[in-house]
Amino acid sequence: MRDPPAEPTREDVLAMAPAGEHLLFTTSELFWLPSAGVLDSDLDLTAVERALGVVTGRTKNTVERIQARYLAG
Repeated sequence: MRDPPAEPTREDVLAMAPAGEHLLFTTSELFWLPSAGVLDSDLDLTAVERALGVVTGRTKNTVERIQARYLAG
């Protein structure tokens, strides 16, 4: 996220997490741990985007590939 969301917005988004799934904000990111696969989740990604503005998503595998390609030492 370009700018951290206001606390009420953060609380609203965190409340959207379906049972058994976890959402966590850092300063500029929202992490999501679905209980099964991303496609099997009941998280309303449209509602999340509506609350936060334009968002992009990266799966764990994508982040690992980016790390391996650009940040490996």
